[in-house]
Amino acid sequence: MKDGCNSRNHCASFSAHLNRPFSQPSLQYRKAPDGSIRKVEAQKQFVESMSHRMHVDHSMKLIGKLLFGIERGPEVLYTVRPTWLPLVDDWKCLKKMVRTFETHCGSLASMG
Repeated sequence: MKDGCNSRNHCASFSAHLNRPFSQPSLQYRKAPDGSIRKVEAQKQFVESMSHRMHVDHSMKLIGKLLFGIERGPEVLYTVRPTWLPLVDDWKCLKKMVRTFETHCGSLASMG
């Protein structure tokens, strides 16, 4: 184990964490009375969250294409590691890459 979790099971909450920004506004929207200010605000929050998520997703795809080429980029980004391997080999490198991405593309905090 290097600076973090050593199995996919240990990091299972990561995936659930990614969807948290969308679940709260969605729940608020469904519970709010039709035509209310609360419903409009919840919808606005949800749309803002989705817009940010789409921006980050697009940026990651672009980075993949720039690093690995137009044809190989998506393949590399969507490759899943075998379950017996650690989720990340070099946690220090990942943290540095996340900080670099956030500096140039915006926060990933709401994405997990």
